[in-house]
Order: sequence, then structure tokens, then C-alpha cells
Amino acid sequence: MIIKPNSRFMIINNSNEEINVKYSMDISHLEIIYDPYKFENIINTPIDPDKFIKIHSVPGGFSEILPKWYSIKFTYPNHNLIYIKPEMGISIQLHQERSEKWEILKGHPIIINGNKVYYHVKNGSCFSNPKNFYHSVINPNKKLNDFVVIKEKWAGNFDENDIIRVFNPNHYFL
Repeated sequence: MIIKPNSRFMIINNSNEEINVKYSMDISHLEIIYDPYKFENIINTPIDPDKFIKIHSVPGGFSEILPKWYSIKFTYPNHNLIYIKPEMGISIQLHQERSEKWEILKGHPIIINGNKVYYHVKNGSCFSNPKNFYHSVINPNKKLNDFVVIKEKWAGNFDENDIIRVFNPNHYFL
């Protein structure tokens, strides 16, 4: 792998074998913008929906709320609003029964879309995630209430059980 100067990169080893990565220069000055295991050893509780709605002015009209400790999702008739905590991400996943379209409403996330990674994505950016297409959203922001917000629309059979998690940094508290 060749990494050009001033570029960003992500390394995920999803195998059972250790890999050795060697650099041709000193990397001590590089900043880690997302550590998926940063919160692995602390007790995490789901986000309180009532408090969250008041603090973040969530639009009414949702029919379901899915609070987790790293994100909260509000389901509306034709879309979801997903809020992702700072320094957190959702699993790298795919779906067999549905495709998704995302619009970034707030924050500057890292988006994994197929085999590409987009860093510090601007508001209004849109991504298409066809069936069986790897995707994820990561919030590298460090401020306490600096949530990333995405609007998610789907086509096909929407079912939370249709998530195939390829890499799940939140595996320790599903």
C-alpha cells in the first residue's frame, strides 16, 4: 500500500492473523481521528430519548425510536434520522433485503461507501448504498454534543434483522 503525503488512510484487520505494517518514515506526528475501541472498557447506557429530543430539537412525527449507547435512530414514515455520538461509529455493514440513500444533515463524518472512504464529508452530501454494499458512518468529532446526523431513506424490505455486520466496533454492547 502506498500512502501519499498529506493523505488519510484507514487500516482494519478483520482476519484472525496479525498483520505487520511498516512505514518508511516517522509516523509519530500523525493524528488518530477515530479509535473504534476507545470506549470498550467503560460502562455505556443507552441514550435517553426524552432528554435527547429536548436537547437536540428532534422533529416530531416519528413512529419508533431505537436508542443505543453510541447512536439513536428516529423512524418516520419514509425515512430515518440517525444521530451518532462524537467519537463513535456504526458497524461496517450491508443489507440483503434493502438499499439505502443517505444525506448528511449535520457534522462532518467519515463515510465508508463500498470500497471507498470519504473523510470530513460536508453537509448536504448524499450517498447511495445498494443491496450487499458495504457502508458505515463514523463521527470523528470530539465535542460532547457534536452529533453527526444523517437522513436515511430505504427501498426494499426494511428490517433491523437484515443487518450483516462485517466489522462492529460496538460489539461489546449491542
